[in-house]
Amino acid sequence: MSKGPKEEGRGVDLGAFIRQQRERANISLRKLADRAGISNPYLSQIER
Repeated sequence: MSKGPKEEGRGVDLGAFIRQQRERANISLRKLADRAGISNPYLSQIER
């Protein structure tokens, strides 16, 4: 079973990175989810 980024000790948190970039671009979660073709609840889960 492969380990995720946090488990490998890299300190990478993809969800936090996505949220940070989305907020910097002043894009709502709903708008980004729509652009990405995913549901906003799913994007919200990713960002947590």
